Amino acid sequence: MEKRVTRDRVPCDQWVAEGFGETTSGAVINCRFILTFFIASAIIYIADAINDCESRYYVTIPNFVKFVRKELKLSQQDLAKALNVNFTTINRWENGHVMPSNLALKSFYDFCQDNFIHIPPELQ
Repeated sequence: MEKRVTRDRVPCDQWVAEGFGETTSGAVINCRFILTFFIASAIIYIADAINDCESRYYVTIPNFVKFVRKELKLSQQDLAKALNVNFTTINRWENGHVMPSNLALKSFYDFCQDNFIHIPPELQ
């Protein structure tokens, strides 16, 4: 009975010689180039995933204001009334055009605590 070798156990030179590393022009690509390409692609993929995770969990005041408003199912107008500010102020906070003053931030944090919403430590 003939012993069958799987592709992952075939030496690189034999793998290329069998046509798995040929370009359309028929030239054989160097195995090291193929391996380097796959490793570089994997590193880029992992780096993108790490960056995506970091940005997803980084809390900013605009993101937190929007999160609180949506969590409580409030419109910008409703939140503005609760905080005694104009609704355009809430819009500017959420879009990051303007940062809340210390007094407004304290009012907003008190509002969050009254509604049992945890304030992330990096915003305190």
